[in-house]
Amino acid sequence: MTAPADAAARLAWQQQANATVGLLLDASVEHGLPPLSWVVGGLRELSGWVIGRDVPAAEHQAAFDAWVAYLGVTPSERTLCSGVVWTSAEFVVGGVEGKICAEFAPPGGPKPRCS
Repeated sequence: MTAPADAAARLAWQQQANATVGLLLDASVEHGLPPLSWVVGGLRELSGWVIGRDVPAAEHQAAFDAWVAYLGVTPSERTLCSGVVWTSAEFVVGGVEGKICAEFAPPGGPKPRCS
């Protein structure tokens, strides 16, 4: 079980992260940025995921690029054994560290199994 002090610190961080999501949502409206799926985790994780694997790859990439440009961050990417390209960019807003993330399947879809 989590010690009370640890739980209080996690809750405080989650409140701060949720306030940061509010700032990012305001920025999305003000600057015409595409919506992301925001996730506030319990262990100091804040991530914004580009929504929609069923949208064209160019649109998916444009959504990721718009947030990267707005936040002024540099993306990195890695290719998984399935052929999926996982792209992310770390940021700090309102004192909270977070990450913008997107996944791009290879043409024809990901490989069914990794060995």
